[in-house]
Amino acid sequence: MKALLLLFCAAAAPSRGYPPYLAFEPARALLDPALRRLPTGSSKPRGWFLDELALQAKGTSGQLPYFWDYFNKSAWVNPPGTKGGSKPEQFVPYYLNGLVPLSYQVDEPDANLAGIRDRYVQFILAAAEAKPLSADGGRWLGDDVARGDQGDAKNAEGYWSKYPAVLALEQYAEATQLAGNSSERDRVLAALVLHHRQFYAQLRDGDPPLNVSRWGGLRYEDGIDGIQWLLDPARGALGADAATAFLWDLLAALRAGANGMMLHTADNHSRYTWEGWYEGGDPLLPGDDDRDPSGVAHLLRHGVDVGQAMKIGALWWRVDGTQRELQNPHTALAWADRYLRMSDGMYFGDEEIGGDHTASRGTETCSVVETMYSMRVAYEVTGNITFMDRLERIAYNALPAALWPDVTTNVYHHNSNQLACPGAPYSYGLYFCCSANLHQGWPKFVNAQVQVSTRTGRVVVSGYAPSASALPTAAGGGTLVVGGSYPFADGATITASAATELALRVPCWCEGATVTVAGGAAQAAPPCAFFNASLAAGGSLAIAFDTRIRLYKWEASPLSGQSKIQGGAVEVHRGPLTYALRPASNVTVTPLHDATFVNRAVQVLPNATWNYGLLLSSLAFEGGGAIPALPFDAEAPPPVRITAKARQVDAWEFSSGARGVAPVPKSPLSSSRPLVDIELVPMGSTNIRISVFPTLVS
Repeated sequence: MKALLLLFCAAAAPSRGYPPYLAFEPARALLDPALRRLPTGSSKPRGWFLDELALQAKGTSGQLPYFWDYFNKSAWVNPPGTKGGSKPEQFVPYYLNGLVPLSYQVDEPDANLAGIRDRYVQFILAAAEAKPLSADGGRWLGDDVARGDQGDAKNAEGYWSKYPAVLALEQYAEATQLAGNSSERDRVLAALVLHHRQFYAQLRDGDPPLNVSRWGGLRYEDGIDGIQWLLDPARGALGADAATAFLWDLLAALRAGANGMMLHTADNHSRYTWEGWYEGGDPLLPGDDDRDPSGVAHLLRHGVDVGQAMKIGALWWRVDGTQRELQNPHTALAWADRYLRMSDGMYFGDEEIGGDHTASRGTETCSVVETMYSMRVAYEVTGNITFMDRLERIAYNALPAALWPDVTTNVYHHNSNQLACPGAPYSYGLYFCCSANLHQGWPKFVNAQVQVSTRTGRVVVSGYAPSASALPTAAGGGTLVVGGSYPFADGATITASAATELALRVPCWCEGATVTVAGGAAQAAPPCAFFNASLAAGGSLAIAFDTRIRLYKWEASPLSGQSKIQGGAVEVHRGPLTYALRPASNVTVTPLHDATFVNRAVQVLPNATWNYGLLLSSLAFEGGGAIPALPFDAEAPPPVRITAKARQVDAWEFSSGARGVAPVPKSPLSSSRPLVDIELVPMGSTNIRISVFPTLVS
């Protein structure tokens, strides 16, 4: 590192002087997160989990660069003046933000993913290194953010497109360091420091101002995330080095500039932070875009931005340590659940969050993967189990519901109740931002399975999907293997190759757990807490969750005139899974390109009865089935299911204006139709579905 730090110092002397630092002393340090995740590449999926990521690798993630112009005509991967200029410019960074970790998590016999990764990453680094240093002593990754640009031309590809590129390169640096390539890691660090120096200089000078790129402003939390990685001694390891003190100013300047842009249009344009937006205000009130030509108000209601910003409180707590910031991810979730609830752990935002609230409102696939990442960050920083519970619920329900079972295509929007995928944006197909962004969902979830507690030094088993993790020497070293078929089973086995002190997450949705260390007596573990256990070298344990069917009852909306929710409808959950009716369907597949590529467009329409009311006393769980070759196959028998007695509800009708489903009738209700047996399956194993039901009078 010594030579690298000398490089930073040499680049730290711009030709014009910097103003005094804005807010921070160079010795300032970030507060530690409660849980320290392992470096990218440490954890790898196994079993059904590996099968799912291998599908993604062979499908969308491994195919798009060969034919998609949003990538191939991007200035991120082409020399200036050739194919550059494709809009919007965040698509390649979106893709790399997921491709990079995925490429270290699956084995590709033809090295396809590694080849794509290295081609893209090496071009980006080499292109940056070929640029001369600016007068400010920095240089951008990717296209320069043009000075003097006060118009809309740079909205998409200005400051904003850099944030996911930084996150992708940071994951690459972690994985290369883990593989023993310290020189490549140092090369990335050098590029990132120079990039952020240029970012700071132009942001400081307002040239262009942050609000030229509205995405760069309201998505600033991803910029904060990237800067903190550099300052975190366990990540970028720059810490309080004098040559990087400007990064503390950049944190403050970026936050101040973003907060100055946020306007709540329903409240006389009074200024809000994201934290304030979650803490107060009815998000279903109509917007007032006529008074906000910048479009900032739209982004406060835009579903993707809402999910991305749920992590800002956790991130900023590491800077200022206030309870308000630490609490804000909870506040954001409670706000979304109250006003915008979906059955799969998400919130509706089928483009915006305003308007009528029904179970047939949906959310973008972009929102799904961004909210997953926000939940991971909130969990790591706070150590609060509810965030990991929510992350799993979204990962096992919303994410697979948004992907075609073989991960060759995706929807733009999916809904809790959805009976038709008739055409864009509701059919499966390569739809703009979501097809570029979906790649981070599963890989970043892999990285959420195991961490190390910064308070106790114990290895924290947070997720129970089958995986294998290489542990750092400070935590005992060796490999930790999680076995079994969770979430399709009510527990898992854990084996350690070296003596390991463990903390096991016991979810809040269970009644408790039983932990049995090989050769020992069963021990009771309370819910919503961590349970400590010790394993000798080569030792193993089993954890079994007391899992029961849970119902969530929809109440009539407290918002007069803002909701069509009548009250009494129910969702059916068990463990981390949401259960749904999977009506028989007609599927039409259209290849998007020639037969060389696997990507396709798919339309789905129902051809069976769907409008059932549930007899709640009849619900019964059945498990133990085989996991399909496609883990979330909508055509195969599911490994788990819930059976129920039901009657058809004639008053609940098909409505093409609501993606096939009218609002759920008020419950409980009576029906003269015969009682029939129906099957509910994991929501992720559906392409069209009903997951919010009316109930019957017993």
